[in-house]
Amino acid sequence: MTLPENGLIKDLCTVSEVYATAKHSAAADGEVTKRYAWKSTELIPVEGAYAVRYELSVCRELYSLVFLDGEGKFISGVTTDSFCETVAVAGCAVIPEGAVYMRVAYYKGTTQVAGMDEPTVKWVADKAAYDADQASYSMAGLKVACLGDSITEGDYGYHIAANKRVRMESYPYFLSKNFGCEVTNYGWCGDTAETFLNRFRNEAVDLSEMDVVVLILGANLGLDGHYGECYRQIVETVKGQLKEGATFMLFTPP
Repeated sequence: MTLPENGLIKDLCTVSEVYATAKHSAAADGEVTKRYAWKSTELIPVEGAYAVRYELSVCRELYSLVFLDGEGKFISGVTTDSFCETVAVAGCAVIPEGAVYMRVAYYKGTTQVAGMDEPTVKWVADKAAYDADQASYSMAGLKVACLGDSITEGDYGYHIAANKRVRMESYPYFLSKNFGCEVTNYGWCGDTAETFLNRFRNEAVDLSEMDVVVLILGANLGLDGHYGECYRQIVETVKGQLKEGATFMLFTPP
């Protein structure tokens, strides 16, 4: 199997198996499993390429792109630490040493979380092409965490009340797509300052490696004075984790 010139992989994903992550599931890292609404490609040889540029749906319990050795054993892959069930990301992954094949996973979507219309994976031929790719993005190499509610997760626009419909085209996705940064989406639909603070603590979120942290909260009961102390605790918790030189950006909801 080979990648098409336009990079579109949706029609290539016909195999009902994907690869699990150990960090957010009970499986071994890279263990082959099955997941509703997810399929993957067959083995794709990586010979002759240096890296791959991708726009894919990702789930923290699965790898959306995996690199395998000559025997088909897992080496590494692309995933996320996002709170969300499934989000979209864009990036460029260098093919690891020893990799002979890769497989790409596709999420077709459900009634609650939409799939991507045009997931893509394209070859980057060599180191020079990779360096040129990175130089074309103003935030390439930076790690960004986006904290918030449905505005961050991607559950926006009109729909029937209580009928969650998360879209892949969230603002964290566009940050990664347009600026080349590595973005983790820590948004959750319906979160107030209080529920977000509890989720942040329960998930033991670690922001110590982030270069930029963006916080947008307040769309849910944002004017209720009860949550003022929770906002303060969120801000202090985040500030306490940041490395020297990191940027912390606070926005009011639109």
